[in-house]
Amino acid sequence: MFRSPLFKLISKAMMKKFLPFILLLAACSTTPKVETAQFCVNGYLDALRKDDFEAADKFYSDSYGLSDEKEGRVEKMKKLQGVLGSVLTYQLKDSLIQADPGEPGKVILTYEVKHRRVTTMEKYVVMNDEGNYRIVGQSVENK
Repeated sequence: MFRSPLFKLISKAMMKKFLPFILLLAACSTTPKVETAQFCVNGYLDALRKDDFEAADKFYSDSYGLSDEKEGRVEKMKKLQGVLGSVLTYQLKDSLIQADPGEPGKVILTYEVKHRRVTTMEKYVVMNDEGNYRIVGQSVENK
């Protein structure tokens, strides 16, 4: 098929014009959803409230290089709850979407969690892990 130089010039101009738009659409489709991430963390905290550590562990990702094995995570949950006391109430205080170009998007949720013995500020990093939102990081600080 013969293509004239004018066709090539128009094709390049169109590509330059629409490429940013196409990239923007692709980036928007991978932006994580705060509501879905919040549902994940709420499920985790509800499972802890019921002392169901096996159910709580299902909200953690086995991907993304988490070093803890399942049994190790469950044991850590039990030890942490032994120190802090059972979860009584929790409230979302802040949410942040971190979506760097070329990287999977993350949702960082900050909760105030009232335990039987102490109140903590807990940050959860949540990512889409093969179609399901899962916790990939957590930090706990005394309030």
